[in-house]
Amino acid sequence: MKTHQPLAFVPATAMILAASWIVGGSANAITLARDGQPTAAIVIRKSALAADDHRLQPGAVPTADQKVNLAARDLQEYIEKISGAKLPIVSDEDSVSGALVLVGQSRRSDTLGVEIPAGLTPDRREEGLVMLARGDVLL
Repeated sequence: MKTHQPLAFVPATAMILAASWIVGGSANAITLARDGQPTAAIVIRKSALAADDHRLQPGAVPTADQKVNLAARDLQEYIEKISGAKLPIVSDEDSVSGALVLVGQSRRSDTLGVEIPAGLTPDRREEGLVMLARGDVLL
């Protein structure tokens, strides 16, 4: 059985830093931005796109959708800081052209057949991180 190393806490910046090397593009890379313009979209599940910002509610425990929404917005913000391009955040039900950055579990990530670690494990470790590039899709 293939297992993933769960992490106690995976801030969105970990994914941003890991993905940031891709922004410039190369022969084997997924190009997220070129000349300050987005060439990719960030895709999250529809319910996460509609989630409200839990940071506005003091003491609130964020839902899974709120965490995905926040991770997507953090990624968007840091890619913009790195490249000058603000990648759109769209629903997994939207028709999108170009490269895709999938954040969290969605209909699109399900088609890749990759297990995304999430939730509370018996070892009391929460969440996880998977990075995978296939064609013009980055998960």
